[in-house]
Formats: sequence, structure tokens, C-alpha cells
Amino acid sequence: MLKIVGVGDPVITADTMQEIFRQQDRLRGEFQKITWGVTDQSQLQHQRSLYEANGPEAVPVPGHILQQGAAAQILLVHFAPVSAQIIAGLPELKIIGVARAGVENIDVEAADQRGVLVFNVTGRNAEAVSDFTVGLILAESRNIARSHVALLRGKWRKEFVNTSYCGVLLDKTVGLVGYGRIGRLVARKLKGFGVSIVVYDPYTPASTILEDGCEPIGVGELFRQSDFISLHARLTAETKQFINAELIAEMKSSAYFINTARAGLVDHRALITALTEKRIGGAALDVFELEPLPPGSPLLELDNVTLTSHLAGVTQDTYRLSMELLYKNLADFLEKGRQDNLINPSAADQHDLQDWLAAQR
Repeated sequence: MLKIVGVGDPVITADTMQEIFRQQDRLRGEFQKITWGVTDQSQLQHQRSLYEANGPEAVPVPGHILQQGAAAQILLVHFAPVSAQIIAGLPELKIIGVARAGVENIDVEAADQRGVLVFNVTGRNAEAVSDFTVGLILAESRNIARSHVALLRGKWRKEFVNTSYCGVLLDKTVGLVGYGRIGRLVARKLKGFGVSIVVYDPYTPASTILEDGCEPIGVGELFRQSDFISLHARLTAETKQFINAELIAEMKSSAYFINTARAGLVDHRALITALTEKRIGGAALDVFELEPLPPGSPLLELDNVTLTSHLAGVTQDTYRLSMELLYKNLADFLEKGRQDNLINPSAADQHDLQDWLAAQR
């Protein structure tokens, strides 16, 4: 019988992991709940910032996870860190399942060396993030949030930074940097507004982009042409601060910059300078270099930005779907050998793991 341990956090609790495990009917085993120990969102955000900047080893290992989870063959986490120490301290561990796309909280190299497979989940928040992106485009360009704040302060505001170029979406050009699942959904949802969509994504065939009624284009031309630029790329070594001062300088003075992807894609000093000097129309940002956004951030002084607290993917639908997809991926692998969302397939070559997998089928 499989020994499955779920380490919950304030977003996806261990109780939720267990509840959804019991509702599915393909993975069979003994499920054990463990709570990470981080009790609220502020603590969670602090821990995330530590391992996203410095890896999972930057977060102290909770001793109770090693003690209570000692028999784990499958370890399930959401945001809880899985360091080399945890991997070494769970002698029966064969699979780590992460209920999100990012695996910054997992020491994948240590898992690979131990022959432990790492699975993630993709597409869990695509609908939520694409909805939110459309909302940010409208909120920033039509001053929805700024008007709301003004009314709360007793001011009937009619003049804004973008008053001279505030317009409708019809016939505007939207540039999408990245055309994965989220980017494609954003394109589909924006089509109803009558926009033209240009796309930069060197990993998506031009034929796919054209079939969707969009235009594949170089990144420089995208920044020059677009009235709205929205980021939907993954953060990698190649894309870190890919959106630099030179690209931002190519933007129209009336163009808006939208980021619901990753803060690390952008040179934020260059973006803040362009906004401060009003060289671009405005920006809507859901992700930041430091989260929570610290007091004194220059972004808080600007009147041409819409800022949200990393909310794009935050819905209860998203969290339940995360666990459902993770259980499905694990069951597909154990039953059929399918490697959807397997991060480190080379680990599967180790003999001990092969023997264990054969015993499960």
C-alpha cells in the first residue's frame, strides 16, 4: 500500500489534500496529514521569498516533517520547502508532487541524485490568471481602481494621467510575450473586444499562433506596435530581466505594461523610471521583486499604475484543481508510465526506483 504524506500550508491545507485524495478513486494508499507550521499568509510570503531567492535550503527544515513523514513514499506539497535534508531524511521517498507549476521550493538536483521523481502541475490557474489579466487591462486603461480610491477619499475625480489618450479597446493592438496556456486564453478572451493580437514566443510554432488569428512577431516590433503589452512567459535563466530598458524605451508613450507572470522577467528600475517620467502610458502589476510590496516602494507614489497583491491565480477553484490534477498525473504515471509534468525524467532510470515502480503496476 502506498504511503502518501501531504504537507499543507495556509493556502492548500493538509485537510484539503486529504479530502480531495479521498474523492479520487485511482490512487490507493494510506494518506497522512502534516501541517508545515506556517500559519498565516504573511509568514507564508516571507518563507516563499526566502526560497525563491536562495533555494529551499534557505528555509529551516521543520523537524516534525522528518519525524511524522518518515515512512513517506510519496510526498505532496504546495508551498512547503523540500530541501536536500528532507529528501535525505525520508529513506522510502520515491516521488515528490508539487501542487503548482513552480518548483522553486524543491531541491530538484538532490531529488535527481537520490532517484526521487518530481511532478508539478501546469494549467491549474490558467483561467484565473487570464481573467485577471483582462481585468487589469481594463482597470488600468479606464482608471477603475483610481476612481474607486478617489471616491473613498471623498473626491469626484474626472482627470487622470491618461485622460488625453484614454480610449476603448476596439482596434487597439495587444502584444503577448509568451503564448502558453495562459497567453492563449488571454488572446481568446480579448478577441471579443475587437483587438488585434501580436505574439512573441520563440517556443511556439508560428503556424499555431496564426491558426489562432494572432500574428507572430519579433519582440522589438511587438514593443513598438502594441497599445498593451502583457507578459505570460516563464522565468528562466534566459528570461531573467529580459524586459530591459531598451525594450521599454521602444514602447509608445500611450502604451500600457501588464505583468501577471513573474517580477523577475522585468528590469524594475527601468520600468519605474519610464513610469515616473511618463514615457509610457501606465502599468498594471500583480507581481513584485519583493512581496509584500514594502513601504516606501516608489511604485506606491505613482499615479499611473494599478497594483494588486499577487492575486491573479488566487481562487478556490484553482486550489482544488491543483490537487485534482496532481493526483491524476501521479495515477497516470503509476498506472501507465505517462510522464506528464515530470520535472526530472532522468531520475526514473535508477534501478531501485524502477523496481519499486514495477511493483506498483
